[in-house]
Amino acid sequence: MTTLDAAAVLCWCLMSLGFVGTRSRVRAFNVICLILLTLVLVVALSSAGTVRSADALVLLTGLALYWIGLLIVRVMLSRSVSLHLLLACSSGHDQPTMDDRIAGRLDDARKYHLVHQRADVYTVSRFGLVLDVVLGGLYRVVGLR
Repeated sequence: MTTLDAAAVLCWCLMSLGFVGTRSRVRAFNVICLILLTLVLVVALSSAGTVRSADALVLLTGLALYWIGLLIVRVMLSRSVSLHLLLACSSGHDQPTMDDRIAGRLDDARKYHLVHQRADVYTVSRFGLVLDVVLGGLYRVVGLR
């Protein structure tokens, strides 16, 4: 195992710990990941004579994609209506109801122009339809749908 490999494994472990440790403080998590990736880049540049640049590029790309994946998971965890419902039921504390959470998601969709609201009826906007077609196509290409 090269020094770069060891640095990448350590970076991966520390990114994972940072994900758990920072909880919903996304800015702190991003700072930690940026510092860790910068340190791996420094190790890659300092061992340029012994490590192929393609190996370093693949390691750095993989770590950056892992960072992005953890950010996506963080968003999924913080926005999950059913997860928040389970937490509210288990804790017994007075928290927003499921209807409030769903209404918040619909407000977000309206804010980003994904839907239009007329009275109590929501319809998908043109932008929402275009986004659906683009993301649906990407999902089919990578085999998620």
